[in-house]
Amino acid sequence: MRKSAFTLAEILITLVIIGVIAAMCVPVIFTNYQEQERAAKVKKAYSTISRAFNLLKVSGAEYLLEDTTLTNNPESLFDFFEHYIKPNLITIKICKETKGCWSNDDTKFLNGKKIDFEVSRPGIGIGWDIVSCILNDGTFVTFNMYNQGDTKIYAKINYDGAALRIAFDINGAKKPNTIGKDIFYMHYIPGRGVVPSYIDAAEEIEKDCTKTGKGLSCTIKYLK
Repeated sequence: MRKSAFTLAEILITLVIIGVIAAMCVPVIFTNYQEQERAAKVKKAYSTISRAFNLLKVSGAEYLLEDTTLTNNPESLFDFFEHYIKPNLITIKICKETKGCWSNDDTKFLNGKKIDFEVSRPGIGIGWDIVSCILNDGTFVTFNMYNQGDTKIYAKINYDGAALRIAFDINGAKKPNTIGKDIFYMHYIPGRGVVPSYIDAAEEIEKDCTKTGKGLSCTIKYLK
């Protein structure tokens, strides 16, 4: 009775095929894992921060955000954070501006371009925000006020009054410090609560959250 077996050539061919398939599949699997991990972190940070700010309605302090002094006076905004937001967040550090609470590396849009204020003041990250903190899980968060009308222009949210802009970095000081990859935006709108950028411009999301866009709308993508 003759026994059959694989030849060396057949084994080598099989190994080559397995190697090619692995080379094709591993990057895709790794990318999918990264996307799932990013989505989980965005949802967690968004939920944590949203819960803290939505408690403003319970405390009756929501109307204070309509006070123009918060927009024009950094000390007033910091005091507002200390009294009404800080008690609802578990933080390990709080800073005025971003000194010590945000990466000093240049912050870029998803398309690789520097954010506008980086051109004149390089190396400050999102360093012009008034209040920043580090959450207990390492997430960096910054807060600043939008002047009347700016929310509609820059965040694509249908609201004409002053609003609170909130940026968060899901991996803290680690790079890439890129909007849409590790930095995301939400906004607190009086009477509406916390909403992500581009919530009222659905038709622009697909174009913005791409390699040719700014990435400001990517918060919505990862919240789905």
